[in-house]
Amino acid sequence: MNKLEELNSLVSTELNHFNLLFSKAMSSDNQLLDIALTHVASSRGKQIRPLMMFLLAKVFGEVSDKAYSVALALELIHTATLVHDDIVDESAERRGIASLNTRFDSKTAVLVGDYMLSTGLLSALRTDDLRIISLASTLGQQLSSGEILQLENISNTVFSEAAYFDIIRKKTAILFRTCAECILLTCEEASASVSSIADIIESIGLSFQIRDDIFDLIPSKKLGKPSGNDMLEGKLTLPVIYVLNNTQDENLKDIANKVKMGNATLDEMETLSQAAIHDGGIAYAQKMMNGIIDEAITKIKNIDGNPIFIDALCHFAEIVAQRQS
Repeated sequence: MNKLEELNSLVSTELNHFNLLFSKAMSSDNQLLDIALTHVASSRGKQIRPLMMFLLAKVFGEVSDKAYSVALALELIHTATLVHDDIVDESAERRGIASLNTRFDSKTAVLVGDYMLSTGLLSALRTDDLRIISLASTLGQQLSSGEILQLENISNTVFSEAAYFDIIRKKTAILFRTCAECILLTCEEASASVSSIADIIESIGLSFQIRDDIFDLIPSKKLGKPSGNDMLEGKLTLPVIYVLNNTQDENLKDIANKVKMGNATLDEMETLSQAAIHDGGIAYAQKMMNGIIDEAITKIKNIDGNPIFIDALCHFAEIVAQRQS
């Protein structure tokens, strides 16, 4: 049993019940919609965020019906944004399976994404908690803002690390933060600690995205999307940005600008990827990620709650930084 499986076993009952709720939400009497929803559900990941939410809830008590509604709402909203992202990025695959826009078409994919988003908001409404409804409703707006900021940054001729962190905070870390805020609002014992704990979980979300960006530069059959996908979309991530800001090689900078303009060749992208791997970019990103995780773990240990699940959250943070896919 690996570390992730061990953590899943701590909340296996909760995850099983959640999966039943998710399966029910991802079904329809409409035949085409039902086929499309089933297709989307078949490409789900490792349930990192539901796992985190249930571990966090059990730091302060048990997982309530309200907590299940929160977890379902946020997972549906997140899944809907992935469907829409694939359309925007014209992605052919999602975790090794044909994306919905490839399996059907973009029109169908947009509508299915809208359906999931609406279903997620209805689940948030069932909590009867205006704070949670507000957070869930705002999440889609924030994620869209992050994606638009990323598109806007493509035309930026400065290779900015600060801009990179601003983007990943708004397009990835905010999801982790909202998951933490919403689940903590279902735990009365956590009411005084929502903001400080959400800060910790947000930092873990930053590390999660940095790890994804490292994966994108290192070929592996385990990965859920093709290596080099970011550059194909005109995006430069932390390992590449570090190298560009620490090199005298004008050719690399010229390639980077061609990547941003969308006219770099595959060979040129490979040259930039190899530079990130061999000239310290990957090592720098890993060091940055590990520093964020180490600080998060130190703060988790200071949380006043169930020691078993505090320890589990520490392991969760470690898994985010050490995962291989």
